[in-house]
Amino acid sequence: MEFNAPKVSVMISAYNEEKYVVESINSILEQSFKEIEILVVDDGSSDATFNKILEIKDDRIVAVRQENRGKAATLNSLIGMAKGKYVMIQDADDVSAKNRIQIQFDYLESNPHLALVLCGHGLIINNKVVAPRGVKRDSFECSSLVKNLRLPAHDPTLFVRKDIARNFLFDESLRIGQGVDFIFRIAESNPIEVISDVLYFYRIRPSSITRADPLLKAKRLFEVMNKAKVRRGEAPWTFEEFMKINSRWANDKDNNLSGHFTESTYLSVIHGRRLEAISTALTSIRFWRNNKAYLKPVLYSIVPKKLCRWAKKRFGQ
Repeated sequence: MEFNAPKVSVMISAYNEEKYVVESINSILEQSFKEIEILVVDDGSSDATFNKILEIKDDRIVAVRQENRGKAATLNSLIGMAKGKYVMIQDADDVSAKNRIQIQFDYLESNPHLALVLCGHGLIINNKVVAPRGVKRDSFECSSLVKNLRLPAHDPTLFVRKDIARNFLFDESLRIGQGVDFIFRIAESNPIEVISDVLYFYRIRPSSITRADPLLKAKRLFEVMNKAKVRRGEAPWTFEEFMKINSRWANDKDNNLSGHFTESTYLSVIHGRRLEAISTALTSIRFWRNNKAYLKPVLYSIVPKKLCRWAKKRFGQ
């Protein structure tokens, strides 16, 4: 089968993902938008990840194996390889909706002033897609969030112009938070937006590094945020100052999973999708032994919409 020159380059950095990498790549092969190339790098896996990649036969796939260099360095190599006008990330254990590329491509084509666009995302828990969460944010709101060192949306959902990506690249000194840093640096000098469509599904696994050691994540994000403060001419935090503001990162072993459930339930109620809200709440309640915050979505899912709005305004997430 022959394909036109790719308009979108999909970048997949895979490390020990033999269980999920085929599903991840297939979610890209099944996209409604066909003018793509799929650039996959096995970053020094010790399992059968690379063999699994090679089993997939499609002319749009370019597969490379290398010694372990880390995700940021691998993504930079992929940006260098890319032939498309746009580049996007697909984590090797996650899945994209079939219309993800078409929707994000059309959005940037229609908004040439934007550097990148992000989208909403849901979760994959026990191989089931749950808890969709998507909020539209215009460039002004995104700029305000970034100024306050907050990410407008989940960073793997980014879809960025290749020339912009090549100007900024990922910080290879960062082992965690490289996507946050990448978006921060781009958004500090370029407009970005978030669309509300839920087009990406993030797999929740107890073995992930952020769940295993939340304090490590806090230290890495402290580094990312201090880099941003220094770039902006602001005095950097001490770690103690950072932790006073962001102590939940050291104490939350679930990586704010309860917050995602709560926001998802709230959005479903507000948009009239009560059954969806109840479904999310029923998934959330399974984790209540970890934290009583997992019970909050249950309340959101059953109260009237007006009370739901009041509770969100009064108590936040």
